[in-house]
Amino acid sequence: MAPYEDHEEEGRPTASLPQRSTGTIKLPLIAPFSAPEEIVQALATRDIPLLTAALLQVEKRASALVAKAAPRAQADPLLDYLTKYPTADGLFTAWDTAHKTNNSQLSAAVLTALTALVRLVSTDPFTNEPEVIRRLLTQYGSHLDRALNPGRNDVTVAALKLCNVVVGFGSGRFARRLFGSMQWQPKIITRLFRTRLKDTSRDPLLRPDIRTLLSMLVLAFLAAGDSKLKTQVIETKGLISGVVKGLSEDPEVIINHVLVSLHRDIVADRSVGLEARRSVFDEPCIVELLKLYDVEDGDIVEQSPRVSIHRFLYALTEWLAKQINDSQARSFGPQKVLGTVLRTLKVTEESQQRELGLHILGRAPILAGAFWARFPSSLDPRLSSRWISAITFATQVVALPVTQHLSPSSTPPTLTALLDNVLPPSLNKTWYSKALQHENGLVSFLSSIFILAVMQKAAKILETIAETSSKLEEVAGSGRWASLAARMREHLRTVLPDPQIVVALMQKTAVAAPPPAASSKSKSKSSKKVKEVEPAAETKEEDEASRHLRTNVALRLLWLYHRVVPSLIATLRFDFAKLPQAHVTRSDAEGIRAISSAYALRLAAIHSASLTWSRPGDHFKTTLLPLFQLYRTPSTPSNRHLLLTILGRLLTTPILFGESSQEVEVWLAALPTPSQDPSTTDGASLVLDFFERCVQQTLTAPIKAAAVQEGASTAPTFSPLLATVLKGLAAQVNEASGVAVRPLLAFLRRAFYGVVGQSQSTELPKALASALKKELGDIKVAKSTLKLLKDCVKALEEQVEPQADEKLKQLIENGEDLSALNPIKENVFASFSEDVEALQAALASMPIELVLLHVRPSDLRNEEVSASLVKLVVAKASWSSAVQTLLHRFVGAPWTEEDRLALAAFIQSLYQSTTDQRVQRKLKEATFGAEGLLKVFTEGAADATPYAGIATLLGSLLSPSSKQDAVLAQPFCALVVADLAAVKSKSKKSSKSASLSPRLESGAALLSFFDDNASLAFLDALLIKTSVNNVAELDSSTKALLAAALSRAASLPTSADFRSAWTSHFVLLHRLSTQGGVEAAGRVLVRGAQALLPFVVSAAPGEAAALPFTGFRHGSNDIAWRERATEWTSELLSVSSLGLDQSQVLATLIYRSPETRSQFVEWIKARSSEGEDVVDGSEAALKALLEVAEVQGKPSEVPDSIALHFTRRLFAETALATASALDSLRLVQLMCAESPSTAAVVNTLLEEHLPTIDRDAFTPSILRLVSDLAQASPIFNETLNAYVNASFAGLVRHFAEVDELPEAVVLLIQELQNVATRHLTLVYKSHLLEPLITAATTYRLGKADVTTLAATLCQAHEWKSNEVTRHLNEVFASSDFRPRPLTDAATRKAQSAIIRLVIALSTSSIQAAASSRVLEKLMPFYGGTLSADDAALVDLFQRIEIVSGASISIAFRSWNPALDDSPLESSRAASLGLVQSGYVRRAWLRVCASSRTTFPKEHAEITYDPHFLLPFVAHTIAEDELKAADWTTILESGVLAVVVAALGSSSDSTRLVARGALKTALVKLEALTFREKDEIVLILTQARNCIYSSAGEAIPSVIALFLANCMHIIGTPESTLYPAFTRFLLQRPILDQRDVPMFYLLFYTTSDEPVEDHRWLLRFLAEGLVRSQDWKIYRRRQTFELLASLLQTSKQDPASRKLVLQFLLRATSIPQAARELLSRNGLLGWISAQTAVDPAERRLLISILSNLVDVLSNDKLSVVADALDALSFSSGSNEVAAIELSAICQIVTKLSLRLPSAVSPSPAHTLVLDRARSLLTFVAARLPATDLKVQGDLYSATMAVSFTRFSAGLEETRMDKELYNAGVAAGLVAGVEQLKVETLRSLAGN
Repeated sequence: MAPYEDHEEEGRPTASLPQRSTGTIKLPLIAPFSAPEEIVQALATRDIPLLTAALLQVEKRASALVAKAAPRAQADPLLDYLTKYPTADGLFTAWDTAHKTNNSQLSAAVLTALTALVRLVSTDPFTNEPEVIRRLLTQYGSHLDRALNPGRNDVTVAALKLCNVVVGFGSGRFARRLFGSMQWQPKIITRLFRTRLKDTSRDPLLRPDIRTLLSMLVLAFLAAGDSKLKTQVIETKGLISGVVKGLSEDPEVIINHVLVSLHRDIVADRSVGLEARRSVFDEPCIVELLKLYDVEDGDIVEQSPRVSIHRFLYALTEWLAKQINDSQARSFGPQKVLGTVLRTLKVTEESQQRELGLHILGRAPILAGAFWARFPSSLDPRLSSRWISAITFATQVVALPVTQHLSPSSTPPTLTALLDNVLPPSLNKTWYSKALQHENGLVSFLSSIFILAVMQKAAKILETIAETSSKLEEVAGSGRWASLAARMREHLRTVLPDPQIVVALMQKTAVAAPPPAASSKSKSKSSKKVKEVEPAAETKEEDEASRHLRTNVALRLLWLYHRVVPSLIATLRFDFAKLPQAHVTRSDAEGIRAISSAYALRLAAIHSASLTWSRPGDHFKTTLLPLFQLYRTPSTPSNRHLLLTILGRLLTTPILFGESSQEVEVWLAALPTPSQDPSTTDGASLVLDFFERCVQQTLTAPIKAAAVQEGASTAPTFSPLLATVLKGLAAQVNEASGVAVRPLLAFLRRAFYGVVGQSQSTELPKALASALKKELGDIKVAKSTLKLLKDCVKALEEQVEPQADEKLKQLIENGEDLSALNPIKENVFASFSEDVEALQAALASMPIELVLLHVRPSDLRNEEVSASLVKLVVAKASWSSAVQTLLHRFVGAPWTEEDRLALAAFIQSLYQSTTDQRVQRKLKEATFGAEGLLKVFTEGAADATPYAGIATLLGSLLSPSSKQDAVLAQPFCALVVADLAAVKSKSKKSSKSASLSPRLESGAALLSFFDDNASLAFLDALLIKTSVNNVAELDSSTKALLAAALSRAASLPTSADFRSAWTSHFVLLHRLSTQGGVEAAGRVLVRGAQALLPFVVSAAPGEAAALPFTGFRHGSNDIAWRERATEWTSELLSVSSLGLDQSQVLATLIYRSPETRSQFVEWIKARSSEGEDVVDGSEAALKALLEVAEVQGKPSEVPDSIALHFTRRLFAETALATASALDSLRLVQLMCAESPSTAAVVNTLLEEHLPTIDRDAFTPSILRLVSDLAQASPIFNETLNAYVNASFAGLVRHFAEVDELPEAVVLLIQELQNVATRHLTLVYKSHLLEPLITAATTYRLGKADVTTLAATLCQAHEWKSNEVTRHLNEVFASSDFRPRPLTDAATRKAQSAIIRLVIALSTSSIQAAASSRVLEKLMPFYGGTLSADDAALVDLFQRIEIVSGASISIAFRSWNPALDDSPLESSRAASLGLVQSGYVRRAWLRVCASSRTTFPKEHAEITYDPHFLLPFVAHTIAEDELKAADWTTILESGVLAVVVAALGSSSDSTRLVARGALKTALVKLEALTFREKDEIVLILTQARNCIYSSAGEAIPSVIALFLANCMHIIGTPESTLYPAFTRFLLQRPILDQRDVPMFYLLFYTTSDEPVEDHRWLLRFLAEGLVRSQDWKIYRRRQTFELLASLLQTSKQDPASRKLVLQFLLRATSIPQAARELLSRNGLLGWISAQTAVDPAERRLLISILSNLVDVLSNDKLSVVADALDALSFSSGSNEVAAIELSAICQIVTKLSLRLPSAVSPSPAHTLVLDRARSLLTFVAARLPATDLKVQGDLYSATMAVSFTRFSAGLEETRMDKELYNAGVAAGLVAGVEQLKVETLRSLAGN
């Protein structure tokens, strides 16, 4: 034996591996193993040193094998040992020995060897679960757990390494078993985490200490991918916290690994519950993590702890902030975590932590309130670094962007939540005032910056709220958003400092400004002291910069005062007009100075107003003169615009401009723009001096100026200022010399152009040009300008020939002023007709008025030039001036028709180039005003040329639907109507037709503005002028005019004048209808023919089936058309082929005239021999003939060949979508129904046609034809069977081979569905149907129409069990058979079709369905709602349960309310967490409803079935092991409210289930602890206390629903009602079941949201009123009286008013409540006194009256009629919606049927009938033509009233007859078939 070697012990902890020698035992050296038996023998020894040495050799050999690239490539004794002895018994025996002898060295050797063996075993890919690991975990788990006990560091290290290796085996296969085999005692864990190696220079991964190994083990557990294991690790005390605690002392690599693992496995992993993951980051954890910011890491690199923790906390913030923003109500946990982070951060000391704090507050602004509460309280303004840091961070917090949801779809936030994001609540007005007035400049400045951020944030929020309020169309001061903004402004007004402090700060800064620069003498003296002056100069420059900065902040604050708290700024005594004088700088000023200038001008512009009249001269000196001086200083364009705005407001006074208030814009636009160019300074100054002097003279001597104005010849048109300018102009021009004159003349030219563009007539420009010539005519330098003005006037009034000038290009290149270009001699368009670039450059430098004086008509026709001009006008924003200038030329110059049309098109382009409605309105008024186009339209002309452009422009710019536009168009229409009268009078005096005036010829565009009579008169005048015999010779212009008039007439009502004109011009209209271009004549013919019948002859698909009968009646009016019917029939039949319009007119005559029928029959017989094509186009007439024959019971005498012809024509139709095809089908159907022989002939044709149809050529029209014929005659049934079965083959091919079904195939599928639905006796052949169903289920299961057809066919066919099984398996194998979220109608339809198909197959063989596991397959589709699909599924499930004998309750465990293909939740509690809250709420309303309670049908699909949901919840509570998180999920889902509400159900079984569930819940809740437990127990206890007896009678519904609402509200703590409800429940041990809970508390609420409280109360009262016992409770609290008073005081709250009326509607549905309201409260009188504010309220009131009719006695019915009468007539003439009219008709029908049949009715009954008649007359006057339901209701009500009056023997009055006629017309529109038959029989005659 070799000598022993010393093993050096390191102390605590020991080395990670046992060494070759130790300090106490020397290990012998043994030979290497050569066979497995040697290993067994070595491990079987009882010699501890030898055994230890053997274990060390095993470890070394295993480690050496693992280190190889291919460990198992060669044979090895150790590998053979593991193969032969996979359980490694020798190692475990050695471990037992070490355990018995308490030998730590041996234990460490065993654990080390096991670790190496596990690593070696992991290299075998075929071993999933090694025996050695299985034995370790099953038998030696306690040994391993004991090895982790502190005190033996070498054993602990080895054990931890073994655990890490086992956890890593097989991607964590054994991680959960290992974790479960150990106890994880907190004390032991804590000690292990504290054990570290003192050597800090080691590699922590190669030589880890105990803490590192344990941390890595915990992280390995988290990374194992097992969600349950991860939950256990998180919930085990001390594991995660031990890893984090002391993390700042760990090596850098360990820190990064821990942070990455925490983020990956906890933050980002969704497999663990949110609460469990959030619980990791408690306050101690956050504190430990934030210590990483203080780790000294030298240079900050990418992997340094400070960077890593910063990134981690950023990611943590994003995770938690998303939870907060997704659901703030359920975000207590994330708010707590982020609040802890925010509270612990040193935001005022460290930059990274400050950045993180800002990020947290930016992503989760809801934390702002808590942040301000714990922010450094010492914000008292003082000069200290701590205060500066605090106020700076506070400013940054306030400056964060607005992230609250302030959109119209969101709920308005509370005022507190908004203000917490705007300013700290602890700061008040005193603090702000003190801070601004602080003696230290830096403190004052930082405070002002903070206040600036506060006001900017508030301004942004208020702006967003204003936009939201505007979108919601809220009334000012009454809407929720508007009131929120008002309350916010009021609060800010009480907090923000007085603006006078800001003004004082600005003035103080101005006073502190440095004095002016020293004189030249002082400069020479100071030059000797340069060294002393330089530092002072620097200080002065710094002081000046800071002064500008403080001034800028003060100006911005004042500007924000206007936006945020205008009420404060309104009380400020400060002359804002002086701001520009002090703070506006030159244009070369940069940075802060330029910004300050802009703010100063903004403030002055807001507060500037016109001059006062007391002492205008003084105002000129104090206000205007400084502004004129400021205007001379060059500035930026924006500042100059603001300055001109100020000047415009100050100069707008009658003293200067008289009544021409807009003239100020002309003068300001004409003023020269100052620049820094010295060459232009003198000229601009001259002009400004002159204008300033004229303004001063006019203001100071108004009487004298008026005298001058009176003396001048043009005085009436000139303003005082203009007169003053003209008076002093000559002297000023003479004084100016040389170049200085040119700016003055340019000023005059610009002023003249402005007058041209502003004046509505050319009189003022002409007068101004004359006055200037008079004043300046003798001055030589002004002659060219005067010539220019003269030519401009000439261009306005005459058509001139412009000339080109070659010198213009040189002028442009030299940059000359182009405002003096003569429009005649120097026309730019003529000069640059070929050079577009030069033209555009010239136009850009010219005034827009001058440009449009230069433009030629041909230029407007050029699209490129026209588009450039439009862009130029838009760029200069001169729409009004441009249009006015063009109108001057349009009115004054005799342009051609083409030119005028081009000008009209250009004006239209200008109008369309702006979206500003004010500008558009101004353009319209200028264009069509008295001085505009109306002036031209009024003047006489020889032809229509001047009027065509006007009419075109008027028709394009004005809209008939606009009342303002109609007012503008009326003068034009009046002129045309006057010409119509002249034409008629001339026609009466002369036998020749009078010629049309030019205005009439161009009046087609005005027809849309004409009233009905004028439009008819216009058409009559045109028809009088047109000869019947010359219609083929009409020119195109006449045809166009006739077409426009006829189109307008076709939409007119068939009044007496219309019928008269139609009768007079029938032949002419027919002749015109055959000509091209005037086809509208046919529509007029049809329109007139409609007056002959009370229904439409031929209606297109989607058109109303009838019209009110307001046309010809029996009597004098009837004679006119009867006498001419024969003539008209001959005229109609004289054409070679009938058109659609002619056929409809002929059909009308056939319905009414026997003579016409005889003529048409003879025509048919005579032409039928000539060929079948002669009947094409006559479908409507043939149908009329057959229908009349049908009602008269006479043969129609139509040949069978006609039926065959239309049948063959229908063969070619692909879809019966046109009116002609539908008429053809109706014809064949009528002929076959009339004559069996015809039916036999047609059937033979169909049988012969079937073999000729290819399988892919089946069309929906052929199926529709045979189907309709089968309904007419049973002879076609067999043929229909054959056609339907033959169509299957083509569908099978399309389903299997075509990717996308063609449109024709889709239509065929739809038609097959219709046929199968209509003909239930069809017999389908199995050999043809089988392939169709297989193809549908295999290839097209996702197509709703295909699956629906398959379901319908399967439902009508008898299937065998094996066929059912096969087809079900095909369905289940399809990829489309999976539940999807019902996000749209298409998905919902497809899924419903699949369910129907499976149900149809399953009902054929329930046994086959059970064996095919239909229950399991369909369960994911079951939504648990009351929809038809879910009800059908439940029925099928129950039938399967009966047949199979197995319970379906197990299948319901897997119910997934999400209805998608996501994996099912692991528990029923988790499934309940996916329910829809709205569905649940409607379920609890259903569970306690009575049989009288009605719900909308559409709510069935969005309401859970309470008979399913209640047992599901009860079984979940009773059978599942619910944890605290599960109870939270159940509470938040709201399903507990359904259980509580079920206590008020009328079903004994339902109440029994609910009581059992609540009892079980109380028992199970006792052993749990979670946040909402006490609230749940409180509500359940209250519910239990409401059950008085063991029998369990139903508690009142109002009590049950109140408790349900309580349960719902505690699950949504964000509700504003949460505090009130919890306070109410805690104050009462038991609820008083004779009282309405919280009624007075909420009715007289004092909360911040009283409207919301009222609405909740009203909704609750309406829902809780179910039975009479609920009404008794309400009556004790005088509910009706209080709600009636609330209705009267809620005029501005329509939602609350509707809720009150809904309560009354529910109350009147209960007979006892309705009778008490009538007898005690006078409900009918109260209703009569109400004025509905909108149609919805009217509908509710009418519905209440309908309920009252059911409970009133007969003698009280007249009161209902009176109330309904008052309510209807108070609504106005056109405000009653169709649904209200229908309700009125239904009430009248009820009233009529309630009256007894008595020969001598009582006066009360007679009164009821009179009221009913007046009501129906009211309805008939407002009857919507397209609403068939209202038409049918009116017909029913009219017939009921008429029958009752007839039974009572009352005399029929004229009003009764008119009402009866209206009712009959309504019945025809509604499609009452028998009524139509009787009407035809009456109208057809003999």
